[in-house]
Amino acid sequence: MGVACSTQPAENQSPFTALDEAGAEDEGPPEWLSVGLANAFDDPPPPSPVEESEASAGALRPPSGWRHSVPDSYYPVQWTRPIACSCVDWVEQRSALCWCVAPPLADALRACAPAGTSGPFHCDVTVPRWEDVLLSRLSPASRCPPELDGWWWLDGGGGDLRVGGELLTFHDADWQGATRCVKSRLAGLARPHTLLGLLGTASALLSGVREEWVFDEGYSRGYVQPGSRWLFRVSPHEFRVVEYTEAATNKIWAMYRLRRILRRRPSAGGESTPHPPALAEFVARARAQRPHEPSLLCHRLCGWAGAPTLCGCAAPERLDNAVVAVNPCVVYMWRDPIPPGPSESEHSAAG
Repeated sequence: MGVACSTQPAENQSPFTALDEAGAEDEGPPEWLSVGLANAFDDPPPPSPVEESEASAGALRPPSGWRHSVPDSYYPVQWTRPIACSCVDWVEQRSALCWCVAPPLADALRACAPAGTSGPFHCDVTVPRWEDVLLSRLSPASRCPPELDGWWWLDGGGGDLRVGGELLTFHDADWQGATRCVKSRLAGLARPHTLLGLLGTASALLSGVREEWVFDEGYSRGYVQPGSRWLFRVSPHEFRVVEYTEAATNKIWAMYRLRRILRRRPSAGGESTPHPPALAEFVARARAQRPHEPSLLCHRLCGWAGAPTLCGCAAPERLDNAVVAVNPCVVYMWRDPIPPGPSESEHSAAG
């Protein structure tokens, strides 16, 4: 899939530099993000999270009885696994694998969308004011708390580099109280505009999977039932997400970051809130070229056709492309949120 680059960073300037809320320059991206992921992890020891005490962890505990603590370091273990069938371009978020099948599949999703759900809708980060498309979805009133409002970026593939999704919102979730919601994997989850991304949406439509999210009162941590996926808040606009192989085990399957990039627009007369710093990095990575591009025309043609060829990229380089390069075009289904009651609306306006 072609990638448009509307802007180029200044010479010797990282495209991922962002300013924090205080206006000071962030320390910048980690080295692997600038140079790619090839050989970035040479079998480091995986983190070993330990159980916390009741006093420090609070009462948040899933039905399985298992409660995890945030790992000491950020180690995306899923990036170290070998890629199966790496000769086929099936892991990159910009994969062109069998791209000709995507349009009829999108039409089928539109025709089969359940009642109350519409789409698929498109959003292209390379066009001016692209964010208006996503912000407009946050206009209807919702029970979503301010601590979780907006659109969140699954930076790191969401545990699945193929169909894990790129953007997520809690605005459309069915909030059953202040700290608990049920969210469909069909709506409110933007996936790459590729065949595999559309297949992920189709799978969610057919399965009808709805996930229950539970947070503590301060929204500093949470989990998804049955408790194998945990979220640990490391800043006001970022969670560290850890997926375990099972709910009652410390063996890590994947680790990635959930980073807020867009905040809901204030109501009429409300004070405008600046978007989080991660927005600049998301846009830069969506508009930049992939770290590794095939050099030969025959390789590029084979890649566009989704043919079983290396396309000039070995497995490490393909993994670089999968993790670093964000697809600038995403598709998503949408279902309007359940509006809050009168008392909830007053409380939200006061907050």
